[in-house]
Amino acid sequence: MLEISPIAEVAKAFKACCDLLGQPITPYECESFGRFLTLSYGTENRAFHHLSHALEVSEGCSPAGRIAALFHDVVYKQVDHAKLPDLNSLFGVFDPGSTLEVKIPPLDVLRVDPWRLALTEVFATKSGQILTPVSGMNEFLSAWSAIQKLSCVLTREQVLHVIACIEATIPFRGEQQNPSVSEKLKTKIEAAAKILKLRMTEDEVEFIVHDSVKISNND
Repeated sequence: MLEISPIAEVAKAFKACCDLLGQPITPYECESFGRFLTLSYGTENRAFHHLSHALEVSEGCSPAGRIAALFHDVVYKQVDHAKLPDLNSLFGVFDPGSTLEVKIPPLDVLRVDPWRLALTEVFATKSGQILTPVSGMNEFLSAWSAIQKLSCVLTREQVLHVIACIEATIPFRGEQQNPSVSEKLKTKIEAAAKILKLRMTEDEVEFIVHDSVKISNND
């Protein structure tokens, strides 16, 4: 019996999620996503943040949450460095270059694209702020890469769901804070929704937060 290739496995998982979300996607697009994600997770230096981990993190999550899990570790800059030109080409105004730092651009640059503002809102970052691997840089860039890849496939609400779930995977934050991490995320999702001119109910936002907590726990 032939084993399914990693690309085909990811393409199949991605297609299943899109079907459940009501988003039509061609076999070519599925294969393209499968190839992109397999290459992103497949660099030789990755000892843990690999494709099987991403698939494990997706277990028990909603379709949008499962897509978020597939994207949550695509960027692992301190290990991958500049070995992935297709991934690095997505960074745009957030490109760290050869460094391990992302400096959030000025507000006038962020305002050019509502998604730039929405992303910085979800990640609670401000113009001039420096992100490093220990302060969420990889998760931020993974979310931005997801926006670039998914905006032509999913609705804005669904993409916001994805990036909120990715934000929740930033490690070493306790729920004992007041307000808690999940409470803060709810507020940030609501603010990002306003930027994107989305009308989301409280139940819809709560569902995203619930999914985000599940992904964080899985991770």
